[in-house]
Amino acid sequence: MAALEAVLEHAEHLAVDAYIVIGDAVIGAPDSVACWERIAALKCPVLRGNHEGYLTSFGTPGAPAALSSPRFAPVAWAAGCFSDETRRALGALPLSLTLPEVPGVRFVHASLRSDRDNIDAYTTETGLAAMFPGLGEPSIVRGHDHNAATRLWGDVTLY
Repeated sequence: MAALEAVLEHAEHLAVDAYIVIGDAVIGAPDSVACWERIAALKCPVLRGNHEGYLTSFGTPGAPAALSSPRFAPVAWAAGCFSDETRRALGALPLSLTLPEVPGVRFVHASLRSDRDNIDAYTTETGLAAMFPGLGEPSIVRGHDHNAATRLWGDVTLY
């Protein structure tokens, strides 16, 4: 929550026009519920990141077996903090978004295919095509990999 508030305070000083949350707003700390409530209060577009996906699928039939491993203990704890209704709402968040006021830009958490796709320097163009089928925008803004990078892929720029 402290990091989220710091980012929002900084954005306020910059007088940003709008917010877009591209996922992974929950599970990172014990205050996931407070983070989600703060983001929901912004009334801005929010995409589903892999953390929202983990929280949504935890304890459900067909959930990945890895979610019950010790590595995902924070997910189990957070799942108990959220209501079933909120978990369903998090699971219903979209994977991608375009906005008329930002033409030519597709926002995603990871890819159009999944909330967990990584893009590395060695990801092939064939791999990118599988992640972004039918893409019509020349720019993709994403955040899943947690590194600032720009990648050219044909006529598309990934940020």
